[in-house]
Amino acid sequence: MPGSLRRVEDFISLWNELQRKRLDDSRFISNELRFLTNVEFSMALLQGNIERVKKLINRPFLHLDQQRITQLQKILETALELCKQVTFEEQERLCRCANQNLVEKNEDLG
Repeated sequence: MPGSLRRVEDFISLWNELQRKRLDDSRFISNELRFLTNVEFSMALLQGNIERVKKLINRPFLHLDQQRITQLQKILETALELCKQVTFEEQERLCRCANQNLVEKNEDLG
């Protein structure tokens, strides 16, 4: 087999492997985000979701995606703080804060 043909085959093989890795990363991120759509306000679930989001931040993302994941983390952390509060005033303050974060997130997406 000529050398140039072998190099093309090597390139194609390496390219296909890179594409598979990128697809696997995209699939992993998609699955993690799909899991996060299960929104419940229990402390255990919120803590678990916050940990999932923290792991996602370290994955390769575009800058805008990293900003959105960071916003999602803030929203989940606010919801967790809300669950921990016992006074009405603090719950109300955190609800307003969470609502503002959600409005900002919605505006970014719109």
